[in-house]
Amino acid sequence: MGLDIDGFEKIVSHLAYLSRLNEQLEYSDSEIYKTLSEIATKHPTIKFDVRGLINDLFSRVPILRKDGLIYSWQHKSIQEYFFVRFLVLSLNDKNKEIMLKKLISSKNSQKFKLVLDILFDENETLFHDIITRSVIEEIIKGEVEVDEKDSMSSINISYKYISGDKKFVLGENADELLSSDSINHSEFDNVAESLSNQFNLKRYNPSFMGVTHSKNITVTFLFELPQTVALEVLFGKKVAFVNKVSTADEDEKKYIEHPINISNISSNQSISNFSILDFPKNYYVLDIVKAKLFMSEFTKKKNELEELMLDFEI
Repeated sequence: MGLDIDGFEKIVSHLAYLSRLNEQLEYSDSEIYKTLSEIATKHPTIKFDVRGLINDLFSRVPILRKDGLIYSWQHKSIQEYFFVRFLVLSLNDKNKEIMLKKLISSKNSQKFKLVLDILFDENETLFHDIITRSVIEEIIKGEVEVDEKDSMSSINISYKYISGDKKFVLGENADELLSSDSINHSEFDNVAESLSNQFNLKRYNPSFMGVTHSKNITVTFLFELPQTVALEVLFGKKVAFVNKVSTADEDEKKYIEHPINISNISSNQSISNFSILDFPKNYYVLDIVKAKLFMSEFTKKKNELEELMLDFEI
């Protein structure tokens, strides 16, 4: 195929980058040939036999599998790994920042959780410099309710919910929506978008809808900042400035010393107590004080290292 290991990684990571953004896991024979031929024109110092590379990708280096004339990634995690490698290898600093900020602020941010997880392991410095910094800024920006000394205050910003009587939340066709045998996702998406506009939640993604049957039917829509996916990844990496609270775990509920209002939208029409939500959910909480201290120390060390690397005479 005419590629050394570095060239191979650059070409395959470029393929992964394009296919991951398009959420494409498989190609017809003509599609993959056309895509790799176009990629080849973008790398002026790399020359290779496209058909030979395709054969190698499912035979010698089984990154893809072949079924008739259809090629697909062996596993989505392989595609995600090479997607991250493209970010690290091929994008300049400015474009890295643009792309990563797009990922964590998009409507599809949860779909990139594994990408963020791999990126943390591949380049923790890059992760903190762009993603952690952006998450902190997003949570504290322009929010008067932030109490930086209260490690739980960010939950009121990261998550919002609207809850109330079925007709208040779903409108006049509430009974029709709730009685349907199959969920019409587009209808509920329309309701979520309408609520988002009504209550100025355009920064947030709808993430959950719950129905509680008691004396009256109560419908709850949960919204969360798209950046909470980064908090989830950071918690999984055991950083000191992100905590988790779960409504499904009695032991973790003890972490909450008082009910937490996570709506702050309409005091007379929304549930006000975090503890009475009936559906299980994990909430990832940024300890703002610890996070700012971490970023201050991180930035100081990063700048010192960069200065040290330039501090020599030629």
